Amino acid sequence: MLHNLVLNKRYFVYQYIIKFNHLLDKNYCDGERVFRANYVNLLNKTVMFNAVMSTDIVKYERENQYSIPYNWIIKCQTLDEITHKQIPLPREIVDTIDSYL
Repeated sequence: MLHNLVLNKRYFVYQYIIKFNHLLDKNYCDGERVFRANYVNLLNKTVMFNAVMSTDIVKYERENQYSIPYNWIIKCQTLDEITHKQIPLPREIVDTIDSYL
C-alpha cells in the first residue's frame, strides 16, 4: 500500500489514533483521524510526511516533519483517487482559466 507513494506528492492520510492504557499497560485504538500531507520517506517501519494540514486541529506546519509508525496508517489517497478524476471546478475558476486560453 505505502510502497507506491510518490515523493512530495500530496495525500489524504487516514490514521489510527493510538493511546496507551496505563491500567492494562498496553496501547489501544481510540478512533481514526484524517490529515493532508506531502509524503517524504518510508524508513524501516516509520512513514515521514511534511507540510501537514490537519482537520481536527486546524494547523498548517510547512517546515515540520511528522513521523508515524507504518502500521498506524489505514490508507493514503490522492485527490484524484478520491474523486475518480472527476473534480467539479467552480464557475469562477473555469472562467478565469478560459480567459487565459
